[in-house]
Amino acid sequence: MPPANDPQAHRKWILQQQDPRKIQEFLNGFILNSHVEQKTFEFGRMAIEILLAESAERSSLRLEKQIENLISFAESGERSSKRLIFLTWALVIVSAALLSFAFVQTKIMLKEDANAHAQQVQSSQAKPNGAGQ
Repeated sequence: MPPANDPQAHRKWILQQQDPRKIQEFLNGFILNSHVEQKTFEFGRMAIEILLAESAERSSLRLEKQIENLISFAESGERSSKRLIFLTWALVIVSAALLSFAFVQTKIMLKEDANAHAQQVQSSQAKPNGAGQ
């Protein structure tokens, strides 16, 4: 802390500070004791406002970077979603083709089975009842 009655030392100390809270505590302490002149008080308030503005700028730059990262992530997610939709449709088409193939194959097998059974029935009816004994 600077000496209580030296406005020049007060201003120099204020300029060296990076934490607005310390400046605020300093000014509050002097206001309570009435040892700070008006110009030093205004200088301190201006320093606090500058430090807060710089802090806000840093915060906004960090926020901007985070938003850019989120946008990039969203764009890559969108590309992945489109790819997944395409692959889902491809899977639907392949599944439909396999289902059609299975249906046709089953129909052919049932038809062949029915023909074989019909031939068995015809051949058993063509034989005389006692001929095979």
